[in-house]
Amino acid sequence: MGLLTKIFGTYSDHELKKIYPIADKIEALEEEYKALTDAQLQAKTAEFKERLQNGETTDDILPEAFATVREAAARVLGLPYPGGAPMDKLAQQSRGGVYTLPHSHVEDAPLDMSFSGLKTAVVNLAHHAEQVGEPLDAPALARDFAQAVSDTLVPRVMEAAKQSGRTVIVAAGGVAANSVIRADLERACEKAGCRLYLPPLRWCGDNGAMIGAQGYYEYLAGHTAGMDLNAYATRDISE
Repeated sequence: MGLLTKIFGTYSDHELKKIYPIADKIEALEEEYKALTDAQLQAKTAEFKERLQNGETTDDILPEAFATVREAAARVLGLPYPGGAPMDKLAQQSRGGVYTLPHSHVEDAPLDMSFSGLKTAVVNLAHHAEQVGEPLDAPALARDFAQAVSDTLVPRVMEAAKQSGRTVIVAAGGVAANSVIRADLERACEKAGCRLYLPPLRWCGDNGAMIGAQGYYEYLAGHTAGMDLNAYATRDISE
């Protein structure tokens, strides 16, 4: 039995192959977004709106939008790079329910996800606390941030599965390392009678392992390239 089969069971390799590029795309952006200045990070919101107006879809910008929100929240909370794991660890110190954060939606597109306003809300809460001299409950803010993301993501995943008649759901990549999202997905899938494939936590945060896994399937499919091939983190997965 191969390593990936041990991790994911015997679920269709073809279906898993569709997931890996999406997970890789999200994780590949973390270092790039860490290098952005605060001003460049703030400018991403306007950039995303312009790109949508120019014909790109929410699927096109979703990985970048999530990377933007996650990096902004980690900076506000003063967490080290990369911010995903420290933020999740911080969130586990609180039950949340302290801060009210936006749960946005896209009008006339119930399956689309939007993190509009979430980044700004976290920044504004931190700045307000600083200005009035109030202590910021960082664990609670991290927990409420994670819950806001999960409340946006999980119901749409389940609704998409229902509408498409799917009973198997796969979560992978750094997003699947978040304890709130993992727990909410497990509860939702159990309630709906869906099978959830969720890799062990140790396999969710290693970009090299995920890229290597995708490379394994590409090699088996005969998709190879020369050493002159350059990285293209934001390439459309349909290309």
